[in-house]
Amino acid sequence: MYDHIRDLPKSPRIDLFLYSRGGVIEVPWRMITMLREHCNHLSVLIPYRAHSAATLIALGCDEIVMGGKAELGPIDPALNISKDRGTAVLQQVQVEDVMSFIRFIKEVAGLTDQSALADNVHILTEKLSPWTLGASIGLIHTSGW
Repeated sequence: MYDHIRDLPKSPRIDLFLYSRGGVIEVPWRMITMLREHCNHLSVLIPYRAHSAATLIALGCDEIVMGGKAELGPIDPALNISKDRGTAVLQQVQVEDVMSFIRFIKEVAGLTDQSALADNVHILTEKLSPWTLGASIGLIHTSGW
């Protein structure tokens, strides 16, 4: 997409036709920033679906035009943790999944004892690397959850 946009002259308006089931959370900011460098008014046309990362793209536009069956979706950021300068994905965790697990421990299981909470969080930390879990917690704090 970068190559296509780079070749366009600056124009007063760009209309982005968007259909997506979602995507990686790092993409929307980059796409919107790049598109905004080439126009004064950015519109998004959504005929059907714009879920997750595509919803964030839509929210970054000046105008959202939706068809009768169009829908925006919930935003559930996924973190891809890679090795060797981004060549292979090792783990992926949904931020909402981490929050749901912690909410379950506190509310549904009714655990209020700090030792019991720590034991259950330990189960999570055994399954996820510290980097994956730390990045997820960082996203939770920066998004205001």
